[in-house]
Amino acid sequence: FNSAESNKLTDESATAVLAMRQACKNILYTVANSGYYADGNPATGMTNMTKLFVMIDVILAVVLIVVDTIVIVRWRKKKKQAAKDYLDKNYDKQIRIIDLARTIGTNQQTLKKEFKELFGMTIWGYYNDLRMEKAKDLLIHQEKSIAEVADNIGYKNPQHFTVAFKKKYGILPKALKYK
Repeated sequence: FNSAESNKLTDESATAVLAMRQACKNILYTVANSGYYADGNPATGMTNMTKLFVMIDVILAVVLIVVDTIVIVRWRKKKKQAAKDYLDKNYDKQIRIIDLARTIGTNQQTLKKEFKELFGMTIWGYYNDLRMEKAKDLLIHQEKSIAEVADNIGYKNPQHFTVAFKKKYGILPKALKYK
């Protein structure tokens, strides 16, 4: 994701609103040129048409703002989902938030704030929970040593993994391994 994609979405919504505006003006010009005026006075009719043009411009400007807001909100949600998907695929690697933010095209502070808003937990909380769930699954369903499990989920030091696992589940990894 990058700002060009965001600009493209904004440009597309602006183009749609401009097309609606032009269609409305064409209809109004057709009515104005038809010689029909509600009060029968062409001068009053044109003044009313001018007021109508201004009202249409204001309404379409509001529509453009609403459409842009919706597009931006969806775009930001896609970025946060992209961050989660990246973590899901790369749980076995050492990940820095600044690198993750760069990968998806945002800054670190925005990513942290918006990730927590969407998923209800911090990036590190999600990342660590994901790694511990993968480790638990490996310990229960595969015959791997604790060192292999630690390595498979991105821990260089098995003791650090053991401490993190115990903190998460309240038991040592070897207790699961031998069940």
